[in-house]
Amino acid sequence: MESLDFGRVGLLAKSFGLGLGLFVGAQGVSSAELKIDGSMLMLAMGRDYGGEVEGESVSASLTLDFESDLSDALRVGAQLLHVERLDESGIVDAGYWLSNDSTSEVNELYLDWKLVGFGSGSSRLKIGRQSAGFDFMPSYKVRHKSQAFEGIRFETKVANGVALDFGHVERCSSWSCREGGPSTVNADFIDFSERLGFGGGDRGVQFASAAWEVNDALRISGYDYYADGFYNNMGGKLAYRLPRTEAEGDWIVSAHFVRQDGMSGGAMSAHEADMLELNLRRQVGGLTLDTGWAHVGRGSDLAAPFRTSFVIDATLLWYTEQYAAGSDSLYLKSVYRTGPWTLVGVLVGAFHANDKESQEFDTVIKYAFENDVWVAFKGGLGRRRFDEGAPGQDATDLRLFVGYSF
Repeated sequence: MESLDFGRVGLLAKSFGLGLGLFVGAQGVSSAELKIDGSMLMLAMGRDYGGEVEGESVSASLTLDFESDLSDALRVGAQLLHVERLDESGIVDAGYWLSNDSTSEVNELYLDWKLVGFGSGSSRLKIGRQSAGFDFMPSYKVRHKSQAFEGIRFETKVANGVALDFGHVERCSSWSCREGGPSTVNADFIDFSERLGFGGGDRGVQFASAAWEVNDALRISGYDYYADGFYNNMGGKLAYRLPRTEAEGDWIVSAHFVRQDGMSGGAMSAHEADMLELNLRRQVGGLTLDTGWAHVGRGSDLAAPFRTSFVIDATLLWYTEQYAAGSDSLYLKSVYRTGPWTLVGVLVGAFHANDKESQEFDTVIKYAFENDVWVAFKGGLGRRRFDEGAPGQDATDLRLFVGYSF
């Protein structure tokens, strides 16, 4: 199903053109060089989620990026994406969650304006559709496209080491998946309430974040996003690099906390969730090792409509249900880069309040050729065991990527 909303995109393009016209008229901007980049990707996926829930999917995509500096202060950009489904089976079960339907999307269409006279001189205002990249909404490009939102963002540096970020998310888009079905995980730009599984028509999401580079060793940041009628999400992160010794590399300790509170009288008024993640990182050359513990309080499951920036988030199967209320998780993650090779391993074990135990192991092997072609294999194994002798479940997830950039 085609997901391109021509009426909405037309309105967005008119607003985009009007704003651009006003700026051009005021600034006397002349013609500028247009930069065009692109990429192609083939993705084959197969998943067996246990309990005879399995499926397969093969898809290919073309992404075109356009960017032009109209002046020293103004940049315009766009990203066009088309995904073509080549083959699929198991569409009523696991295939639903791993499918990549044929779809066309304007993933980005924005004005990026450098503001002079604000803050320390590095302030920017970005309006339109744009790729995400926040602590509460990472880019999360796990398939054919990164997450994106339709809205406005203002970022500035108010002093040395202090950065502020404010904005409004009118609508959001996750990644290519089943289009036109009951799942809200797809490429469409939809209201936040729709992403949560409710009807549309909300007031969007307002967000703010602040980051303070105290010194070379300490970084403190906080963020908040408010979804009127649903809940407020407040988070904070702290990272400290231990004093260097004669040994090579760095040790970094960090903490990440999130608290969510439902709005009184809203659709999620009873929602109360909190999560804490403690992490120890070791960096030596091209090797990064992370190990840590994550805990979710016994109130509600942590809502993650945009995914998160927790270290424990990035798994293939989400088989450990790491955001379930009352769960404790232990994890180990390694990333090693050498030359054209990237090797990743992730092991997560979770213990739940209902005595359920679950584990997941993921691996990534990627090789980049000199001609802008790259190949990657991703594989995941999941395991769940229940109390009182209930039968367990096992799962597998296999993915092959072949990409080309131009």
